[in-house]
Amino acid sequence: MLSRGGASGGLAGSLNEVWPVKRARSPSKTNSVDGMRVFIRALLAFGIKPAEIKVMLQDNPAKLMWLD
Repeated sequence: MLSRGGASGGLAGSLNEVWPVKRARSPSKTNSVDGMRVFIRALLAFGIKPAEIKVMLQDNPAKLMWLD
């Protein structure tokens, strides 16, 4: 059972107990846009269809922010 505050307190601490975050810095200092491009390429390589990626990255966030 998770403690309420976790090691570093709050939700982040609890999440780190379950799913520790490994923070690694790239020597090329890639930015978040490059990281998203790599992520999308990986999804495509795993056989995720472009329409499904659009739902994940565009449609669902828009619904969560009441923008659709």
